[in-house]
Amino acid sequence: MGNFEDGKKVWRALSEREAARRKNLRDLRAFMETLSGKKKTPKSLLKLVVYIGGLRASEAADILGVKRQAIDLFMRYLMKRGLVDVESLKHPNPTMKPTHSVLKKMKKAYKKERARESEGAAPEISTPAEPSDEDIDRAITDLDLTLDLEPTMEPEPAIPQPEPDLIPGATYLVLEERDERSITIFKKEVEAGHEGLFVSRVNPKIIRKKHDCEGCKFIWLTSVQTPAEIETVSGVQDLSILVGNFLDTKPDCVILLDGLEYLISNNNFPLVLKLVQQLRDKVSTTESKLIIPVNPGALTDRQLPLLDVECEVMR
Repeated sequence: MGNFEDGKKVWRALSEREAARRKNLRDLRAFMETLSGKKKTPKSLLKLVVYIGGLRASEAADILGVKRQAIDLFMRYLMKRGLVDVESLKHPNPTMKPTHSVLKKMKKAYKKERARESEGAAPEISTPAEPSDEDIDRAITDLDLTLDLEPTMEPEPAIPQPEPDLIPGATYLVLEERDERSITIFKKEVEAGHEGLFVSRVNPKIIRKKHDCEGCKFIWLTSVQTPAEIETVSGVQDLSILVGNFLDTKPDCVILLDGLEYLISNNNFPLVLKLVQQLRDKVSTTESKLIIPVNPGALTDRQLPLLDVECEVMR
């Protein structure tokens, strides 16, 4: 009984944290709409970084409503002009912060505006030493008056690159916010003649209709009751057994394991890491391939390297 109650508390805490995160995201999106308009440019990203003080690339993409590739282009553009500092371009989800020179110009602009506002004021009224939130918002809105930025920068359309051939017996960790690339790779392997197993957080009926994945075996990661023809699983141990049985009967297959974030939130990370390790070892004894998409922004800085060690990483 105690374990059940503890589980409920953990689930409730995770749900409240996720609800708060979504509300903050909605509020920031609305604020950036009023600050930058609908057209997003490097200047939009700079305003966001200055306002928050530092954030990850995936968070910036969510808030501004643009693709991650656009954020990478904007980030490099701002870096070359000495406007943002980035921890490492090799990191799959780097953190951006405004440079000292940007903060210095912001503070200078704030002081000038305060000086204009205080003209004619009574001598006893003093100007605060630090800007308020309203002052920062106003300064960011007028950022183009204090910083030498190009007015717009449209990202060049990305040239699609052919996906690499997967190595038999290998497990791949695909770092992406959505699972579109992983599904593309999975379909390529199925079309090449390999049996496919698709483990998904989405109803298989929707997957088949959206991605034309007929002929594959599906397992739905869910705890809700479903029609008998839809195979479901929610526990890590049960999932390990189902995937292991598929590998035993189809030693030359391709497996897409989607929903790693769901498994972590409903169990715990060490248990899910153990699942990945077991499946990796099982796959390595066959001619099969395992694809695991994961959103790096949903993992902690300690969790991602542990998964990285077990898999071939695709960015």
